[in-house]
Amino acid sequence: MLKRNKAAGHDGIVAEHLINCHPVVFVQLKLLFAMMLTHGYVPDDFRSGVIVPVVKDKRGNVKAKDNYRPITLSPIISKLFESVLLFKFSNFMCTDDLQFGFKRGLGCSNAIFALHQCVEYFNDRSSNVHIASLDASKAFDRINHYKLFTTLTRAGLPKFFVDTIVNWYTKVSVIVRWNGCNSLSLAVLSGVRQGGI
Repeated sequence: MLKRNKAAGHDGIVAEHLINCHPVVFVQLKLLFAMMLTHGYVPDDFRSGVIVPVVKDKRGNVKAKDNYRPITLSPIISKLFESVLLFKFSNFMCTDDLQFGFKRGLGCSNAIFALHQCVEYFNDRSSNVHIASLDASKAFDRINHYKLFTTLTRAGLPKFFVDTIVNWYTKVSVIVRWNGCNSLSLAVLSGVRQGGI
């Protein structure tokens, strides 16, 4: 669940801290998570992310902004909370069997195989095949928060779950770290939390 050797968020806590901690810490986290869901409230420290620009091509132009990929570091305890939410409420979050992206064990190669099989089926029967493509690049960065909350409600997720997500997303912010310096805090008004589960 928790990946080792990952950079810490703003709090300096990494997965190894939780993996090697005393079991009483997990009792305290369980109580914290239960209170958060009961009250639909997420601590302010859960909201903060640190964006670190990472060079895509070190042999390329390091002065070009297109040669950088932003990585957001989130607090590990917030990731643990997200994992608990996903585990506890995953039965509400069903996807279509024809969705290949963002599903464990499936990906682009599965989608290409399905497309190939479909085209081959119709070609074997002397039928024309017309294909339309939609580029959903940066789709997760553009998700409307209100639409997200409405979709979660319509999916039948419990009110306390949706209230917790609403509270969390109405105060999400990031800072940018560059050469050891931090920017001012910036509010995130759309998209899902990068660096989260």
